[in-house]
Amino acid sequence: FVESEIWPNVLFYLQEKNTPIYLLNLRISNKTRKRMKIFKKFFNICPFKFFTSVFTPSDNLARFASEFGAKNTIVLPNLKVISSPLPVDENKAKILRKKIANKNVWMAVSTHKGEEEIIINIHKNIGKFIENFTTIIAIRHPGRRHEVKKLCEENGLSVKLYTEEISDTELSCDIYILDKIGCLGEFFATIDTVLVCGSLIDGIGGHNFIEPLKFFCNTATGQYIENFNEIYSYFKENCKKLTTENEVVEFAIDSIKNYKRPIGKAPETKLLDMWSDAIKQISKQLYINE
Repeated sequence: FVESEIWPNVLFYLQEKNTPIYLLNLRISNKTRKRMKIFKKFFNICPFKFFTSVFTPSDNLARFASEFGAKNTIVLPNLKVISSPLPVDENKAKILRKKIANKNVWMAVSTHKGEEEIIINIHKNIGKFIENFTTIIAIRHPGRRHEVKKLCEENGLSVKLYTEEISDTELSCDIYILDKIGCLGEFFATIDTVLVCGSLIDGIGGHNFIEPLKFFCNTATGQYIENFNEIYSYFKENCKKLTTENEVVEFAIDSIKNYKRPIGKAPETKLLDMWSDAIKQISKQLYINE
């Protein structure tokens, strides 16, 4: 099992079969923690007792897992750090580079309902200082494409959808909506300035800011990143945490004007050097209990 995808019926079945069970990269939101404490208090439910080993990215989560029944906890780096960069379709990346060759562009990634309004307002303020300017919004759930497009149009902005825009000429819209899963690799390989959303409003918990960092994007996130607080301390020099719309506007303007991608090692290299044996430790545990 990985992160927070825990299925009780499967756990019961595997336990009946005496099958070793492992939980990798444990991730628990504050909301889920509160709910689990209630279930433990009234029903004595301790879900981690079923696992042979629980791998957590922090001592804090290890203590939490132990409190809820984990017999063996092992602290390892967040596995997102040691994952490969997102795949890049070079043909699509080439087309995208052609589209934005003469444009000033930045990108808001993994937006949720309630965040697009914020991005639209930020776009308008950036437009006061940057000419020939387009904001790319990669919505978290593509099924919201028409809802977000309508919202942009109601704010007087011209909009195009990635899934409907087939020309390879220059983008001629205010907002370009990426409404397809699996394309972020070519966008990160092309767009220098990235704001990782799911972090602009409370209750979502943030999204993976490590992905754009692997492409040397100038990366920022909002302040609500409870799902990534444990690992953010390692990346605070590489990923800015912005708390207001004005800070996002200033970040985007400065980045569009001045940022150049560096040449060299990705920012997580020092972490890889520290945690290079993570997979070995996981494999060792699996082998011991085989």
